Amino acid sequence: MKKLICVLFSLIVILAVGAEQGHAASRNYSCSSGDNVCFGVDFYSFGTSSATSNNVYIPKGARVTISATTKDSSMFSMSYYVINSSGKVVSPIVGAAPFGGVDWDFFTVPASGYYRVKGVCGDASTQERCTGVGTASFVSK
Repeated sequence: MKKLICVLFSLIVILAVGAEQGHAASRNYSCSSGDNVCFGVDFYSFGTSSATSNNVYIPKGARVTISATTKDSSMFSMSYYVINSSGKVVSPIVGAAPFGGVDWDFFTVPASGYYRVKGVCGDASTQERCTGVGTASFVSK
């Protein structure tokens, strides 16, 4: 009986240690300066293909710039967009080409509330083939 328990325990430990959990290594990105509020997410894929920033309050009618940039090492294009507190997409989706691509667009916030930048990539491997930064910025009044 002891032998069976030891074998089962060893098997559970081996499986738990060997199981790789997908995550996106990300950090919130702040680029605010003066009256310009700027926030976003800097991430690379590692077993998953998306990451989101912290919530930021944006007033109704604010004109927001959404931008996407891939780093020189990014082998895949990446897309970024703004979502509301319910997860609904409220901005255009901007996509940056791999290897240092850049894209941006503008939109007007439909309602006052908390918003986040979400980044996505087509690669969910653990080889970190997506690396980039997505930001949203607006002038506070």
